[in-house]
Amino acid sequence: MEKQRIDDHEPGPLPSPKKLDRFGFLKQELNNSPEGLTKGREERRVRKWRKMIGVGGSDWKHYVRRKSHVVKRRTRKGIPDCLRGLVWQLISGSRDLLLMNPGVYEQLVIYETSTSELDIIRDISRTFPSHVFFQQRHGPGQRSLYNVLKAYSVFDREVGYVQGMGFLAGLLLLYMSEEDAFWLLVALLKGAVHAPMQGLYQAGLPLVQQYLFQFDHLVKEHMPKLGEHFTQEMINPSMYASQWFITVFSYSFPFHLALRIWDVFLYEGVKIVFKVGLALLKYCHDDLVRLPFEKLIHALRNFPEDALDPETLLPMAYSFKLSKRLEELKREYDKKNEKGLISLEIHKRKVFRRARVFRLEYFHIVWIKLSFYTALIRKTSFRLQRLNDLMESKGGKKKSSSSKSLFYEAPLGYSIEDVRPHGGIKKFRTAVYSNCVRKPS
Repeated sequence: MEKQRIDDHEPGPLPSPKKLDRFGFLKQELNNSPEGLTKGREERRVRKWRKMIGVGGSDWKHYVRRKSHVVKRRTRKGIPDCLRGLVWQLISGSRDLLLMNPGVYEQLVIYETSTSELDIIRDISRTFPSHVFFQQRHGPGQRSLYNVLKAYSVFDREVGYVQGMGFLAGLLLLYMSEEDAFWLLVALLKGAVHAPMQGLYQAGLPLVQQYLFQFDHLVKEHMPKLGEHFTQEMINPSMYASQWFITVFSYSFPFHLALRIWDVFLYEGVKIVFKVGLALLKYCHDDLVRLPFEKLIHALRNFPEDALDPETLLPMAYSFKLSKRLEELKREYDKKNEKGLISLEIHKRKVFRRARVFRLEYFHIVWIKLSFYTALIRKTSFRLQRLNDLMESKGGKKKSSSSKSLFYEAPLGYSIEDVRPHGGIKKFRTAVYSNCVRKPS
C-alpha cells in the first residue's frame, strides 16, 4: 500500500506532446534548435540512404567498398533520423555481433548478477532527465537503460560500470532496442571497427589521459595565442574537455548537435571529438583570450548558442586535418608513459633494495644482541656455579627453599654484616669475584 502511494506521486510521461521537441525532449523557451529540413529535401535524402543500405542493410557493405567517399560525404551531412538506428548498427559492426551471439543478451540480463547494480540504479534518473522516455521512475526507459548497463557490466567485468556510460547507452536506446543498443555499446568499447574505447572507463582513465595529452598539444599548435593564455591562467584540458571524450558530447551539448557528431564518430572514429573541440575553441577564440581564470572556466563549460549550430561548427571542424598528427602524439605519449613506468620500476627496485638492506641490518643487530645475551647468560651461570662451590667450601648453608630470594647464611669466620650488609649477597659475591674476601681476624 505504501509503495503504491509513493508511485502515485512519481513523475510520469508528459501528457501534452506540444511541449516536446522532435527528439522527445522538453522544449525550452529559448531553445532555437532547428526543426529539421524541408519535407521534400528530407524525403530525397531518405531515398538516397535507403538505396545505399538496401533492404535491412543487405547492400551496405558492398556500397561502402565501392563508394566509401560518397558514404563519408553523406554521413557528414547527417543521417536521416528515421534510418539513424539501423545505419549506426551497420557502421559500427554491432549487427554482426548480434547475429553471432544469439541469446547472450537475455542470459546476461536474466541469469547474471552485477556488483554495480546499486550504482546503476542510483545514476539512472540522472541520464537525460528532460527526455520523455526516461522521465518516469521505473518506467520502460529507465528499465531498458538499467538492463543494458547491467548486461555490459557483467559482460566486461574489467570495466564494469562507470557513470558516463549511461549517456552512451541512453542515446542508443532512443534509436534502437535494448539488445541492439547493448551490442553497439560492446562494438564501441571493444573496438569492432575503430580503436577500442575501454580505456575511457577503466581504472585511472588511461585513454582519457592520452586524449587530453593529445588535445593539449593540438590547441597549442593550432591556436598558439590561446594555448599561451591557457598556460598563464593554468588551464588544462582536464578542466573542461574530459566529458567531451567520455560521453562524446552527449552530456551537456544540444541533442541535435550530438546526433550529428555521433553520425561522424561512428563512421570515422574518435578524431571527430578532437576536431569539434578545436572548432569550438577557434570559434570563441577572441573572447577566450581576454578572460581571467574564473570566467574562462565558465565560458569553456557554457558555449554560446551560435557556436553550437551544427551548420556552422561542423564545417569548421572538418577543416582540421589531424589523423597523422594524432598518431605522432600517441607515439610520443606512449614513449613518455613508458619512461615514466621505467622510472617508477627503478624507484620501486631502489626502495626494495633499501628495505632488504634495512632488514638484513636489523636481523644482524638482533643476531648480535642474541649472541651477546646468550654469552652473558652462560657466563652468569658459570659464575653462579663457582659462587655456589665457593660458599659450600666455606661452610655456608642454603636457607630453606620456602624463601623467595636465594640467601646464604654467613660462613664460619664471617659476620652477617660482611655477607649481607644491606639485605643481600651482592657485596659478598663481588668480594669473591674480585678475590678480596676478608679473612677472619
